Amino acid sequence: VNSKTHPNDRFIPRRIPVNFDFGSQNSQFPFESDVERETEFINYAKVRYNRTNYQNALKEVLMPLDMKILNFFPPKKFKHNEWTPADEGTTSTNKRVQHCVKWKNDGMRFAVGLFPNKLGVWDIVVKKLICETFCCLPFCEICSLEWINDNCLVTGCNNGVLKMHTADLKCIRRVRFAHDSAIINIASSCNRKLIATSGTDRKVIIWKVPELEGYFQITFPSVVRALAWHPWRSALLATGLGFKEGRVILWNVNTHKDVISERNTYKNSSVDCLTFNPITAELVVSYFVACGRDVSKGSGVVSVLSNINKVVEELHIHNGPVPYLLWGDQGRVLASISADENLCIWSFFGSSDNGANLKKKKEK
Repeated sequence: VNSKTHPNDRFIPRRIPVNFDFGSQNSQFPFESDVERETEFINYAKVRYNRTNYQNALKEVLMPLDMKILNFFPPKKFKHNEWTPADEGTTSTNKRVQHCVKWKNDGMRFAVGLFPNKLGVWDIVVKKLICETFCCLPFCEICSLEWINDNCLVTGCNNGVLKMHTADLKCIRRVRFAHDSAIINIASSCNRKLIATSGTDRKVIIWKVPELEGYFQITFPSVVRALAWHPWRSALLATGLGFKEGRVILWNVNTHKDVISERNTYKNSSVDCLTFNPITAELVVSYFVACGRDVSKGSGVVSVLSNINKVVEELHIHNGPVPYLLWGDQGRVLASISADENLCIWSFFGSSDNGANLKKKKEK
């Protein structure tokens, strides 16, 4: 397949229209010339049907993804940084850490879900668990964690129980049936007065904190695996739909209504992660685009949206889902972690000089 690269393109070559008729000579399906030699009756409808199927199969092999061709001008300079740990050190958890880890704001401790049915807090200075406690049931598993502040940790488990703990893991509030099934995501708003939870029951529920009182809920057609609050607009929540519904919806939690919905970007895709840049409030979306023949295989695409339907940058580098996007250097560095076992660290604004001059936009 021939391709051309436009001088303003980045990462994605500009593809020219491809004629797939060239493969018809070696087709396993009969064409008009073959049929004429074998039979007096020619079923042209079946011949055209077989040829179309063959061309579609060939197209799927050569171009398996419905790639979106974009012109990036001027290009935002994503650069891969060489990175090595400043201080090498390892700790043993005896393989007890299960589904989730969440750093505390001070960067010295993190909460972890432990096997069996426990919650713990790890201190990186002493390199050990400083406290741990049981969850609700013998076969319970912690699936999501969120620090509201330095003395308040919210947890969700596979039984749909939502709990609030102090920093030393004393339970202060509990909602027994917060969700009908596992709570897979917890995200807190910028003013720390609201949290959003999503579960495998296809619901997103907004809660008031510290009361842990339900505010309102939304039911979706598929599981919502990604949640993100705007960095300074406390009422704006982004949700990413799951399997084959790869699009983002923005909600105003004050009015309980959706603000705008993204048009489907990729076919057979899901949104695995959402995060707003804390400086510019650009929304970074991680899509997993499944292969048409095998939904368990595909590629990860990371897109930067300046608004809900305008992509300003896009990365095609991971060969699997990208469930984690993490910020560093106050939003100037982005890390993408994929199921292909690759960790990539990117300079989000290009050179350090450009990033240093950026100031946070203020709401009018």
